[in-house]
Amino acid sequence: MDEKYVVIVAEGCPHCDFAVEYVKSMFKGKKVEVRDVTVDDEAAKIMMELNEFRIPIVVRVEKKNGKTRICLLDDEMKVEKCIDI
Repeated sequence: MDEKYVVIVAEGCPHCDFAVEYVKSMFKGKKVEVRDVTVDDEAAKIMMELNEFRIPIVVRVEKKNGKTRICLLDDEMKVEKCIDI
């Protein structure tokens, strides 16, 4: 299984820098990407699929056997909800 964490941010977001550093500290040794929803269509697609419109959000993306699962993580980095795409 291929797994990564994605922090979706936006330019001018006052809490995004902290969120990025927090996620990197929580998932040391794991792949962490930062994507700006204002310029990244894939980040916007993830937000639309999850029906989430707050910034920042953290998701875990899992790829296994050609399938992709995206899980929204809460402030404690626990799974809030998942979707299969």
